[in-house]
Amino acid sequence: MASYCGKDCETCTEREKMGCGGCGAWMEAKTWPGACGIAQCCRSKGHSSCETCTAASYCAKLKGRGQEPWYSLRRLESDANARRQLQERGRFFGKWMMLLFWLFVPGIVAGVMTSDTVADLAPNVYLAGNVLNFLCMLAYSLLLLKLAQEHDRYKIAGVCGLIAAALGLGAVLLTQVDSSGVMALLVAVLASVLDLVGEYHEMTAHSEVVLAVDAGLAETWSKLWKWTIGMLVGLIVSTFLAFILSVVGLLLMLAASVGGIVVEILKLYYLHRTARAFQLAGGTLPPAAR
Repeated sequence: MASYCGKDCETCTEREKMGCGGCGAWMEAKTWPGACGIAQCCRSKGHSSCETCTAASYCAKLKGRGQEPWYSLRRLESDANARRQLQERGRFFGKWMMLLFWLFVPGIVAGVMTSDTVADLAPNVYLAGNVLNFLCMLAYSLLLLKLAQEHDRYKIAGVCGLIAAALGLGAVLLTQVDSSGVMALLVAVLASVLDLVGEYHEMTAHSEVVLAVDAGLAETWSKLWKWTIGMLVGLIVSTFLAFILSVVGLLLMLAASVGGIVVEILKLYYLHRTARAFQLAGGTLPPAAR
């Protein structure tokens, strides 16, 4: 049987293990699905055999053709292990990422309930919103710690989230006993800083782990972090401008606030996309949803 390297494929004892039809079959099909490095080299250079290659006289691959079936089997095993690991990670991340997505939804509701307008019109709803926000942040942070099994950045994000949740609830309670509000403000600022640090590590971790299944989505997570920082800077600048140029500052503050809401919605959307990408890689996405 014709082969690229000149060996007789009929005498190869490893063909059945590799599911190899022999070079002749692949020459006729004009494709090469196997793992043979020599065959792949010939196909990529447009040669019908190694004899027509000018590098044949000193080619290390050709000289080691007797060991090529062994190397091919090792490559096939390595590829199979890589696919198996990807499926396992896909099932793991697909499950927990989807839970993050569903936890994010009540978190947005809690954000609406804790707005200044609600605080003025319905204090009881405002208080309930803070409790809901604390519970959502607590559960969300615990899920991030679960994901830390696969990536260390999730651990930092989870710890920051837990501390920020406790400080956030503490700031609300301080407003009830501290008439000046100074301590509550300091605690709230510290909680916001920790929350921001947690956001950075979470989004960076999302970007790094999803790279193996969707490079475009990984890049999107990196951009989302930059948008988050941009909206935060815009909000801080507009707040200072509001004291100098009241109308301009208030308009910029409104724009930054709307931008912040858009970023939160995008994060929710990308969490869902990331979960589905991992479910597809892990083989757990229902056929109807693919």
